[in-house]
Amino acid sequence: MTQLPALRARTPPPLVTGGRWLSDLWRDWRLRSVGQFLGSGYEAVLDWWREFRETSPNDWSPDLELYVLVRARKPVHVVETGVRRGWSSASILRALDRNGRGHLTSVDLPTQTQPGEKHWWAEIGPGMTGCDVPGYLRDRWTLIIGDARTELPKLEGYDFFFHDSDHSYEHQQFEFATALRHLPAGGVLAADDIDWSVAWDEFARTHPRRFTWPPIRRQRGAVLLP
Repeated sequence: MTQLPALRARTPPPLVTGGRWLSDLWRDWRLRSVGQFLGSGYEAVLDWWREFRETSPNDWSPDLELYVLVRARKPVHVVETGVRRGWSSASILRALDRNGRGHLTSVDLPTQTQPGEKHWWAEIGPGMTGCDVPGYLRDRWTLIIGDARTELPKLEGYDFFFHDSDHSYEHQQFEFATALRHLPAGGVLAADDIDWSVAWDEFARTHPRRFTWPPIRRQRGAVLLP
């Protein structure tokens, strides 16, 4: 009983002392997982992580894998549904910028919240859609304000699709089916919040090259089309 406080004092957990061992382990697990999915070497994926860190120091961001996917596949045209402040949009655009080619077309409904209204993650209000996309990246970006059910079928010629809009079962089914009709062989279909319905599992089970991240939680997913 009297020795327990002394034992704790001699061997404090690394997280208490500021050690990064857990963060490093988590990062390496994620990088090796996405590298295995892509067939890319660990060193290449590690270099892309270093690039991502230059503008996004948060190792826990799910946009890390999204950035790596775009860097590795080097798409010519990315289509994204759902923007909000544009955090994922900016990650995609930074990867395209590093690739030296590619364009992003984003579709989102007009912001419905009132000025100054707070969400758990940030303030958003009318006219703020994509407000966090840096100006130097906007030459590669087209923002369409409208309903994905109307606008998505009009888009053609894309080889990478990222769903992050309405996560209901019916809407996810619609977007996956629509994108699948346009994506070429070797294209990528990715989605956020895949755990909100079973639409992703129903879609992905027919595609052997599939990947979910981050490990354990399964927040996002991607398939590489044959």
